[in-house]
Amino acid sequence: METTPGQAIQAGQTAEASTGPAVYAPPSSLTGYLGGTAQLSVVATGNPNPSFQWQSGTVGSGIYHNVTLGVNATATTSSDGTTSTLTLYDLTPANMADYVVVISSTAGSITTPVPATLTVVPASDTPATLVHRYSFQDLAEVHHLLTRSAVLRGMAVLRERRPLPVPAWY
Repeated sequence: METTPGQAIQAGQTAEASTGPAVYAPPSSLTGYLGGTAQLSVVATGNPNPSFQWQSGTVGSGIYHNVTLGVNATATTSSDGTTSTLTLYDLTPANMADYVVVISSTAGSITTPVPATLTVVPASDTPATLVHRYSFQDLAEVHHLLTRSAVLRGMAVLRERRPLPVPAWY
């Protein structure tokens, strides 16, 4: 129960102090693919539970405006009121931006201190596609690319130093 100065506490009740919101886990930067989906999340604490307002702005500008929610953007809050997730659908270059969250309650407000940057790249730049762009004659270069990709690290053919097969499609 929250009380205000001078308010009596009834038998069996306890007073809960209001605490301003604090960022527990800020959103992280990520890369999304054109036409794909991206999710940014923030975890905050506070009493009472805070509300969340997602904002975006040109990368590096430090100027932010409220994200317009609708068909291509939704924001949800967890049932315990501590986590907010912004989901962006059908990504376009216009989604490439810095994102921050204003976290507010009756005890105050705070903005996430470091923006999360969303980078949007063509769907053709997935790790598997990048490998097929390069000549399979240069195993060292292909090996270098694959060791940087969590998606393809387990390919046994590289460990055995066998040439990679040339894809059948053109």
